[in-house]
Amino acid sequence: MPGKWKAFQLHAMYSEHIRKLRILIQQLVKYERLLITPHRAKILKKEANLLIDYAKIDDPASRKEIMILLRNQLYLVPQLYDIAERYSGIRGDYVSIFPGPNRVNTNQKSAFIEYKGNPLPPLMPNLEEFEEMSKQKITGDITRIFWLPEFMPIPTYKHPDIEGNFY
Repeated sequence: MPGKWKAFQLHAMYSEHIRKLRILIQQLVKYERLLITPHRAKILKKEANLLIDYAKIDDPASRKEIMILLRNQLYLVPQLYDIAERYSGIRGDYVSIFPGPNRVNTNQKSAFIEYKGNPLPPLMPNLEEFEEMSKQKITGDITRIFWLPEFMPIPTYKHPDIEGNFY
């Protein structure tokens, strides 16, 4: 019966993957910006765009899908509808992915994922600031290459049962 055991293991891994994805979706709706790995950011972008489409449709079937994705934290549903209201005239592509700084201990790549048009300070500089940073980089007067406001907190999810950050 090794075939049945292998199928059970794969099912357990799949359900764990779905659980982690739900947590990331809930955190993205809550904070509107997350710092995670680039691979997870690509997966989360598809699901976040789909979630906004469900909120814009606003029929019983789409409400059911929203409740399934946000099942533990239903207080986020009004916030999701506020985010969807922001995109009333736009169709598709509601989420942006930007490269983030490498992690300190592991030097692993990371990425910021955020809803477009959110009230948080921008991650990327505008054109004039970018040109100024490029000139500073050429002359060697630059203090930091990656532009990230110091006053912006980076939300990370800490699971109560697992040591370390979960993202």
